[in-house]
Amino acid sequence: LGAKGKIRDWQAHVPEWVPSVAASGDGKRVVTAVRKRIRVWPASGGAVLREWDDHETVLELAASADGKLVATVVG
Repeated sequence: LGAKGKIRDWQAHVPEWVPSVAASGDGKRVVTAVRKRIRVWPASGGAVLREWDDHETVLELAASADGKLVATVVG
C-alpha cells in the first residue's frame, strides 16, 4: 500500500508474472522473486535497491521485520 492506503502498481519483473512477493515488517521494502531473480524495492516505488540473479529457483520468500534479511524456499 502506498500513501493514504492506496494500492501501488509498478512493473517489477517486466514482462513476467511475479509469483513470490513479501513486504518487510516495517513496510519500507517489498521483495519479489521470479525464477532465479530476487529484487528488493522501496515500498514507496522507485528503482531496485538490491538484486540477486544467481539464486536457485525461488518457490517462496519472506522478508525480516526490518527488511534487512530475505529467506527463500528453493526447488
